[in-house]
Amino acid sequence: MSDGMALLLELGRRDPRMALADRVLTDQSAVVNGLLAGGWPAEDLLRILSMPLSEKITRSVGAVISARLSKIPGRPAANLDPSRAP
Repeated sequence: MSDGMALLLELGRRDPRMALADRVLTDQSAVVNGLLAGGWPAEDLLRILSMPLSEKITRSVGAVISARLSKIPGRPAANLDPSRAP
């Protein structure tokens, strides 16, 4: 199991509404692995990905996580406040 997959499984453990499985888990874990390799701390990524969901979700959780991941730069800024990240 990769670090990215472990992070996403932890996200789903903390909030079952955010749980991913199968191909979506595999695909998104590859993205998370790249961010971790780029220097992002796992806890910062967990904070960003676990931001509250809107009241009415019109997309799959996989799509929500994918959109959140796509807004994260490949390398963290030195002065990034994770609570204000995308």
